Amino acid sequence: MMKHPTEDDFTVTEVFESGVTVLFEPTQSFYTFYRLADPNDTKRFGPVSPEPDGVRHAGASGEPGTANQMKFKGWHIRWHQM
Repeated sequence: MMKHPTEDDFTVTEVFESGVTVLFEPTQSFYTFYRLADPNDTKRFGPVSPEPDGVRHAGASGEPGTANQMKFKGWHIRWHQM
């Protein structure tokens, strides 16, 4: 059975004016989320994008392994406060 990610699995590595980059520790994968500018999008999804815009996986192949099955919706709401 696949373990579901918890808040402790993530480390915020970079906070910038337009978004945030987090490290998913179990796979050493980096995810970048950007702040939303459109008020309708902000109402619907919260202050940052619901899906990562950029993903960088560890390893030579860059393959995420089982991490590609994981969805990080919900965590993005907390990251905007960093």
